[in-house]
Amino acid sequence: MSVGQIVVFKLVVTNTGEATLNTLSAVTGAWPPGLVSGATPTGPPVPSTLAPGVSGTFEWTFTATAGGVVEFCATATGTTCAGTQVVSALDCAQTTILTPANLVATLTLPTGPVCPGDPVLAVLRVTNTGQADAANVDAGPFEVSGPLGALVGPTPGLPVTIAGGASETFSWTTTALAVGAGWVTTTVTGQDALSGAPLT
Repeated sequence: MSVGQIVVFKLVVTNTGEATLNTLSAVTGAWPPGLVSGATPTGPPVPSTLAPGVSGTFEWTFTATAGGVVEFCATATGTTCAGTQVVSALDCAQTTILTPANLVATLTLPTGPVCPGDPVLAVLRVTNTGQADAANVDAGPFEVSGPLGALVGPTPGLPVTIAGGASETFSWTTTALAVGAGWVTTTVTGQDALSGAPLT
């Protein structure tokens, strides 16, 4: 999962004894602090009493706020029918939160002079600076200014998925039509593969 997504943590409590468990409750927390926010109880309410062999499920939702490995722990407590003996159980689970996908793109043309009729190579380098994969990465539309012909490409083809921390390079060819300065501009788009958030 990535930052901004909802984390659901569940604690299943089973009474494996022979006596009914009363005043059943549970508390939860997440460590280290700062990776998630909130601890909102969700799901159906859990009965305060639990007969032998019966289970109840506590559920909380958190919001991922930063990247890292976060551990969720919860403790369930109750009392025996006499109300004097306290029974408790602790369980923990870990998950990894990734920073969202983020696209950085650079489009370059040859810096040296070319003559009319010469081929011109436009190279687009796209880097995903986040940890989550970037899916459906594509480029377009293209705006060509100056004495340049239509673009042909790309090589390799688009759209693609770019892994977290990785870069991909794509190229198009065009032709210099006359003397003068030329420019090519475009927009790179995609989406976070985990959250589905749009990228540009």
